[in-house]
Amino acid sequence: MFKKLFFLGGGLFLLVALFSNSDVYSEFAGRARNFHDSIHEHDVDSQIRQARRLVRDLTPEIRENTGRIAKEEVEIDRLDRKIEKMDQELFNEKASILRLKEDLENGNALYYSGRTYTASEVKEDLESRFNRFKSKESTINNLKQALAHRRQNLESARTNLEDMLNARKNLSLEIDNLVARNEMTKVHQSTSEFSFNDNKLVEAKNLLETIATDIDINTRIANSDIQSHYEIPVEIAGEEHDILAEIGVHFDGNVIEEVDSESEIVVDLKN
Repeated sequence: MFKKLFFLGGGLFLLVALFSNSDVYSEFAGRARNFHDSIHEHDVDSQIRQARRLVRDLTPEIRENTGRIAKEEVEIDRLDRKIEKMDQELFNEKASILRLKEDLENGNALYYSGRTYTASEVKEDLESRFNRFKSKESTINNLKQALAHRRQNLESARTNLEDMLNARKNLSLEIDNLVARNEMTKVHQSTSEFSFNDNKLVEAKNLLETIATDIDINTRIANSDIQSHYEIPVEIAGEEHDILAEIGVHFDGNVIEEVDSESEIVVDLKN
């Protein structure tokens, strides 16, 4: 029990000692940040790849819907031609029905295609024709409604397909933009990965400043000692000082006359 407590206490003491050292703590914190950034960078890259995959997955659906639209366009064209043909047939049948009706109403000769028919035969044929006409007319109306509905659906499908194509294009552009931004982030992160501990550099700079300050202080002290022992000669502009006259006055009024630098000096002693 005590042995476990000893090792546990030693481990805690070691951790405290390590983290109390600013250099070790800074390095540990930097490695932790780099690890977190690498995980985050991996997550972003994975998400971008997933986004690209989702956009690519739209292609089969777009291709399939494009085929469906093309097929619907062909079938609508075929149906449109069929209705047009039926309309023409219905128009001709209507004309025949109206002629038979007019002949019966006016008592005209019921002679058709080289044969004469009785009124009862014409009425029977007219009734049959009219029933077929109404049935075909109803069919054509239903086909026209179906054609209009299919054209509406086709237009909606075209709009949806166009929207999907534009959305895929915009998504691709947005992904490219995100990739560019992610690359710039990686550049900044790679720059920040070069972590330099400037504590020693700051310490050296401070030491140099201290040394320079001490040298300035010693220089000022040395200059102060020199000035206390030596006087600085200062030349004053003006008349030349006559030291000989000053000496003569100093020694009881003796006068010294300077005749010439190469002549004898005559000394007049007074009293």
